[in-house]
Amino acid sequence: MNIEDKLRTTLAAAAATIPVDEPSAPVVTAANPSRGWNPLLGFASGVAIVALLGLAVWFASGSSPSGPPALGSAESMDLAWTEADVLPDGYIAGPFVVGPQGAIARAERFRTEPGDDTRPLVLASADGTQWSQLDARGFGGQRLEGWAGGYVSYGRYESHGTTETTIGAPTLFPPPAVWTSVDGSDWEISLLPLPSPDEAISEMVSYVVTDLAAATDSEMVAVGIELDEDLPEIEEGEADIIVPTRPVMWTKQADSGWELAEFPMQEPVGVAAGPQGIIAVDAVADSAVIWRRANGAWAETGTVPVPAGFMISAVGNQLGYAIGSESVWFSPDGANWTETDGPTSVDTVEAGPSSLVALGYIDGQPTVWWTDTGTDWTLAGTGDDFDLGDNPFVSYLGVTDHAIILAGQTAQSWNAIPSVGVEGYLKVGTLNR
Repeated sequence: MNIEDKLRTTLAAAAATIPVDEPSAPVVTAANPSRGWNPLLGFASGVAIVALLGLAVWFASGSSPSGPPALGSAESMDLAWTEADVLPDGYIAGPFVVGPQGAIARAERFRTEPGDDTRPLVLASADGTQWSQLDARGFGGQRLEGWAGGYVSYGRYESHGTTETTIGAPTLFPPPAVWTSVDGSDWEISLLPLPSPDEAISEMVSYVVTDLAAATDSEMVAVGIELDEDLPEIEEGEADIIVPTRPVMWTKQADSGWELAEFPMQEPVGVAAGPQGIIAVDAVADSAVIWRRANGAWAETGTVPVPAGFMISAVGNQLGYAIGSESVWFSPDGANWTETDGPTSVDTVEAGPSSLVALGYIDGQPTVWWTDTGTDWTLAGTGDDFDLGDNPFVSYLGVTDHAIILAGQTAQSWNAIPSVGVEGYLKVGTLNR
């Protein structure tokens, strides 16, 4: 087949696959530029010009860029850790989530001067390897969650200062809120309803969202705590004491708004969405009781012997569910749990689209493990592998199908006030080719 015949055949095949009168999905403009334009997809907008360009590109490269190899395709985790040069001076990154448009991360300023803009930034990446800043409007919150419908952020609605609200109990403390976005660019905020003043433990309370799970586009569950801000009299120089008084739960169904919800758990400290719906982790004594939500009702499914308290991370994806607290426990269905080999002294476990990562410590050094099964874990890196310099502090961990991401800050001296030489970093681990 000569060049002319090959071009005619290729363009005809491309034209047959182009949808007619169907809007395309929104695209995050901060995607990896190397995974860019495919010349054959321009057929509908002008055959003559695009055909010539397509011919040149097609025969010059042989195909479109393949991108980085998937982490799950390797037998070992021989990773090359590189610095993502995307953080402005004085900023730290994290947390990370993956949604339909790729990975996004939050970045905030930790070193400020009078007049500095303290609004958080949004960083974006198509696959987790190449990052750039996204023009995000209306973004807020402190934590992130990805789901099939887009992205969710949650936390307190600071609004650049203390905010007064009359939703529920009148308070001068920043109210809890949830921000949602389809593509990471435009965000909508919802203030969460608060218990009535008569139900509060004191006249000075505030509320914090501690975890959120989005199972589908029709169901979300958030858990949080009520804090007693009515502080006792303390002597000068002593620290303020904010006392958690009771847990709170919110739910959202379909197109309805957020509502306060009743729940059977004693102390729900984490929620996660996976193949069997949403689970909740109930911290009871020296174990975690697992509840699973089906058809709008909670049912107890099992118990995991992990240390009680708020240092429990719960995540889920297509593999199942994982709980991190000292070690990692995995369940494919939210009911049958197995303690996995490998991760130890675990601080947190995080989920990507098709894999899990855990952050712990070996001999005081930050250590990362990875799995694409939920049960068989591989060491992805530790200590000097990350090239973090002196006094590293790992704040956040994330994973996509192509990269493992670490974020935190380093300091020449943590004992100095303020800390000397503090710098934020974002490290990306990809397979050595």
